[in-house]
Amino acid sequence: MATGAFFDLERIEAANGPQGTLFGRNASAGAIIMTTNKPTDDNSLLLGLGAGNEGQRDYDLVANAAVSDAAAVRLAYHGTRFEGDSVWRDVGNGEDAFREEDSVRLSGRWDATDSFTALVTLNYGEQETNMNGAYNPALSTVEPGVEFPDTIALSTKDFEKNKTGGAQLNLSWQFDNGLTLTSITDARKFEYGYQQDLDGSNADALVDAALAVGTGGATIEFANVGTEGTTVSQEFRLNGSTESIEWFAGVNYFVEEVEDTQRLDLIDTALGLGVLARDENIVKGDNKSLGIYADARWAATDALGITLGGRWTRDEKDWCSTGSADLFLVATPTDGAVCDDEEWTEFTPRGVVDYQINEDIMAYASVSKGYKAGGFNAQTEDSNGDFVGDNVLAFDPEKNTSYEIGAKTEFMDGSMRLNAAAYFSDYEDL
Repeated sequence: MATGAFFDLERIEAANGPQGTLFGRNASAGAIIMTTNKPTDDNSLLLGLGAGNEGQRDYDLVANAAVSDAAAVRLAYHGTRFEGDSVWRDVGNGEDAFREEDSVRLSGRWDATDSFTALVTLNYGEQETNMNGAYNPALSTVEPGVEFPDTIALSTKDFEKNKTGGAQLNLSWQFDNGLTLTSITDARKFEYGYQQDLDGSNADALVDAALAVGTGGATIEFANVGTEGTTVSQEFRLNGSTESIEWFAGVNYFVEEVEDTQRLDLIDTALGLGVLARDENIVKGDNKSLGIYADARWAATDALGITLGGRWTRDEKDWCSTGSADLFLVATPTDGAVCDDEEWTEFTPRGVVDYQINEDIMAYASVSKGYKAGGFNAQTEDSNGDFVGDNVLAFDPEKNTSYEIGAKTEFMDGSMRLNAAAYFSDYEDL
């Protein structure tokens, strides 16, 4: 059992941004909107410290500064440390459990005019841990061998590392006719890698079971040698309203490049010979997505609202896979890179009817369709039986139709809320 305490020098303010209202506007249940705090016109400092009895530590820092009447900056940092001396220790490698996480975000707001605002955000985060793999008490030689031991033993060291960083520019224009134009430009980069002892013990049980000999002497290790990717997206959105209609429309374009290398090694653990056999698969992908969307709510009466919307999406994916196999453990080797490309388009509509029964109760019903693009399997296919991969297999997009009815209510002069919903989702090619 872990216990801990958290000391906060200032109550964290509620997230600002578009929240939607309970009645007459946001009739969709089950959605959670998370918006990071923007720089404000106040000078403030928040410091937080968390500590637990098993080596846990949390650090928080939020600083906001008003540079001028029209500009402000905000810095936020969060760090987590975990050193598991009393949780578990990998005696096979002489390592204690650990987890380290750091993330920082710097944002600046400039109100250039009464109608134009620019917000720029930079962020970076990295995480590292050796608690990413499974352990197998039934096969481990570590005593006492109970279900959740304090000590484990692995043949190889597990680890997981992740780094992400990005920048976003948000520009907003408000016009005299009530229209608002928003431009969101975003660019990100990420790196990821991990390594696992597949049998989760130091008994080398997978090889024992496969060969039915001895007490081990070799182990199988799986590693994501490295995943690297970059994304760039651009979105333009226009919002407007009349006395009875609220609407928005926009377009979004997204580009992604990703490269991934996965490796499976058969490693000698008896004579120190190292890697006996290796399978490796390298994949490269270029993905593009274009979306055009619009949504409008019509207040047919003071109590009845009708919302109609839709999105047209086109996804293009180019995929290449290169495999090599020594002793043919799992992967199918390829003669150079094997490539293919696919394109999918889909229209996904949405309809909602909401009715204000009285000032405290609103009922609604909605039908909507969803879509997630298809893709490619990482491993290649041997289509002619010559033990050489010659094809990358694509899979179909996933589609969903959702039905929902519900009610949003308030009681006791708004001091208590009670919301209820029933929904059904019908998936295709999940």
